Amino acid sequence: MNRKRSFIALAILFPLLTAAQSVYLPLDHWAYDYFERMHVKGLLEYTSMFPVSRIEAAAYTETLDSLAQLGRLSSLEQRRLERLKGFLWDEIEVPKKQSEREPNLVRWYGERASFYGDALAGFEMEFQDQKPRQRFRPYYGGAVRGRAGSVGFYSDNRILTEWGAGPYVQNYDPSLGYPMNAEKDSSRATWDTSHSYLVIDWRPLRFVAGRHQFRWGPAIRYPLMVSGHSAAFDMIMLETYLGRSRFMWFHGGLRGREEPKWFAGHRLELRWNQWVLGIQESVVYGNRGMEPAYLNPVLPCLIAEHTLGDRDNIALGLDIRFRPVNRLQLHTEFFVDDLNAPWDIFNDYWGNKLAWLLGGIWIDPLGIRDSDFSFEFVHIDPFVYTHHRPVNVYEHYDKGLGAQLQPNSEALYIRWRFRPVFPLLCSVAYEKTRKGEGDRRTPHSDADGERKRFLVGSVETEHGLTARLDLEIRKELFLSLEVARRLISQEGIMEGSNHQIHSVFMSLDFDW
Repeated sequence: MNRKRSFIALAILFPLLTAAQSVYLPLDHWAYDYFERMHVKGLLEYTSMFPVSRIEAAAYTETLDSLAQLGRLSSLEQRRLERLKGFLWDEIEVPKKQSEREPNLVRWYGERASFYGDALAGFEMEFQDQKPRQRFRPYYGGAVRGRAGSVGFYSDNRILTEWGAGPYVQNYDPSLGYPMNAEKDSSRATWDTSHSYLVIDWRPLRFVAGRHQFRWGPAIRYPLMVSGHSAAFDMIMLETYLGRSRFMWFHGGLRGREEPKWFAGHRLELRWNQWVLGIQESVVYGNRGMEPAYLNPVLPCLIAEHTLGDRDNIALGLDIRFRPVNRLQLHTEFFVDDLNAPWDIFNDYWGNKLAWLLGGIWIDPLGIRDSDFSFEFVHIDPFVYTHHRPVNVYEHYDKGLGAQLQPNSEALYIRWRFRPVFPLLCSVAYEKTRKGEGDRRTPHSDADGERKRFLVGSVETEHGLTARLDLEIRKELFLSLEVARRLISQEGIMEGSNHQIHSVFMSLDFDW
């Protein structure tokens, strides 16, 4: 993207961000995949902080619409753009088709207020040749969004039920997982989820309060610091744009083996031309009330943690997204959970708990239009995400806040996708993971010695091959079908315990 186009995009974006209250696109929305593709093609200056607001998504969409007029998009990319313009109907000013307008069960808007309501429903089924052999999971619920004066609001609430993979046990112990109710005969479980928050913009500051979820970094499969895979948590958040930079601070409450438990952090993102650089930090602490030092949006968590007695779980991170040529992106992320001294960061002392990843995306490889190839390799040292105080373990309920890999592991992920027609996406993926001894809840002990012992002893290796079809049957009605084969083997102490798992997964999701 040349400098003139970048300046035009920013000139559009900044007034929009400061003009209205706008909620965020959900993390699983298909628009993120589309924006990523346009960025790698060199048509869009993008971010590595998610989610983005509907107003920000509208600015991206208007930029792409101007490029579509110049013939820079394929016919399928143009078709997806028209759908996106319909989804962001009230946020964009460019011409759009009435037939593409986002459907809503309830829609009302005026000069100072608006309200949109949707009904949600879906169903998942999974079958495999190992116990449990089947699993059924329907859900229903609703989502509302809008604004009232200077306040924007969003609330997505769902009730889920599962049977077939039991027996199910009633659980309200956060260390054992997300809370659920179970039938007396243990045949069925029910639980509910919510993403609900308020947004206030004070030009150019944005304040968010509520149960929210976010993701940092350009990683495809395993973001290391904040992945967005754990359950949403209650938080307050402050965000601002400063030219091409973006800054975020948050503080929220987690659930775990011991409570109260808190999570706070900062991220500064810098963007210029083909580069996106993110610098970030986080801290997990607990067994006491909220610390005023961590509630200070401009006080680094690293310094605050040292002045509070060096008793919390501090982490530092750096990620880079680089586009050497159009249609090709390379990215990397470094995560430092603990560090003995900066000058010996790469030695084999166990206290240097590091994780890193390297990946890339190639758009339209070998001239195959409307396709993409991506890869990612992840390495996580022993004892990453652990802490000698159980309350400070880097997780929410029983899910990691960062990568969904345990410490002392590595993974290789390769994926190819192709869109033959607008409503259909075909993908094939291969993944190899290797896991050594240890987990997030097992800190270092004297018996482990002073040196890192990566992938020694009993090592589990898993090869996974997956084929998947995603089809939009009609507007906001999505069908997914996935066939997978996993080969799991044990090396070292448990060598010889090999087995295969074949599975079929199907889901149907409807938003109206």
